[in-house]
Amino acid sequence: MIEINLLPQETSARATTVRTSSESQGTLVVTAALVAAYAAVFVVAFLIHSHQRAVLQEEEDLKAESKKLAAEIREIEDEYRELVEALAVAKNQIALLEALDPEERLFWAEKLNILPLLIDDGVYLTALEVSENVREVETKASREARAEWSKNKKSGPEPPRLTQPVITQTLLVKGVSYVPDGTSDEQLAQIVTFINTLRNEKAEVPFSGEQVSFMDHFKPVIPFRDVRGSNVQDRNVTEFTLTLVSNPVGGTEE
Repeated sequence: MIEINLLPQETSARATTVRTSSESQGTLVVTAALVAAYAAVFVVAFLIHSHQRAVLQEEEDLKAESKKLAAEIREIEDEYRELVEALAVAKNQIALLEALDPEERLFWAEKLNILPLLIDDGVYLTALEVSENVREVETKASREARAEWSKNKKSGPEPPRLTQPVITQTLLVKGVSYVPDGTSDEQLAQIVTFINTLRNEKAEVPFSGEQVSFMDHFKPVIPFRDVRGSNVQDRNVTEFTLTLVSNPVGGTEE
């Protein structure tokens, strides 16, 4: 069917112009909206990116600070261990000095004062010899600390091995036994009697009047050796050597 425009030509041109103008305005509005949307997206993306960078930088700063603190803590721990070890060594040295001069170490003046009071008739002493043995023994606390470290596999260096001296003294009593017209068996019995006197009898300490046992500070067993017959000034005697060992002083062997 053929369409016939019955409107005047002026009216038709004006309508076309209005429609074109409306379409242009709509396009401008859409374009402006799109630009605004893109701008908003860009701003949001920029803000998000900036925030992420700030967060990442903060994390890096925290990691660096954490590493620095960890290094400082390790350094402090090392210094603490060194101080603890130095303190333990110092205490051990003080203990060594104290142990090297214990009160029980020098008791010979008393022993020499009372020994003549305990010599039986027919026994004659010919020599007294004193010797001393000092051994370094690991302390109980040191053994326990190193055993605990080894058992639990603790970090850090093994605790130092701390020692203390153990002092043992030995007194050799040399003499002869003589029984006029007696036999060697009688002289030997006389030596045994002298040993029992040393072990069981008490004597009065000169000047103090105190009754003490000669075996104080000594182990109770008195072995004797080098027993043999001899001749002294045409007299048949029996020579002997008694060995008295002191109790350990200045430390412990446990």
